[in-house]
Amino acid sequence: MLSVFGLLLLISAVLGENTVLQVIEEISGFNELDLYVLRGIVTAKRNEMETVATLDDFGLKGKFDDIQERYMELPDDAKRFIDKLFEYGAWALSWYPSKASWDRLKSEFQNKISKSSCSTLLEEFPELKKRDICTV
Repeated sequence: MLSVFGLLLLISAVLGENTVLQVIEEISGFNELDLYVLRGIVTAKRNEMETVATLDDFGLKGKFDDIQERYMELPDDAKRFIDKLFEYGAWALSWYPSKASWDRLKSEFQNKISKSSCSTLLEEFPELKKRDICTV
């Protein structure tokens, strides 16, 4: 019971309007619990363990396919931003959520994505327009 309480406390500590997890949910539809499921499946595959669950089992395949399709359309610098966003999301789900602040990620990438790449990024992920990550 204590570990469940700790997990809920951790999740509540990293939620909010301007968190990495909120941005991930806005662009992908993945909520925090979905991200835990994804992390479990990826970890099992990475460690060559037999996985019992699949994306289909949790109704995540459609969301995953959608974000992957949009991601593949991005130029390299925009892909680096999305990669880093999900990396920060993994940090936010770990015991080091302070390393995963939206402000930190934003400062790392703000105005460092080329204008043409920004245009493609905002076209594929229009939810980012209000986040002021780059300018067209």
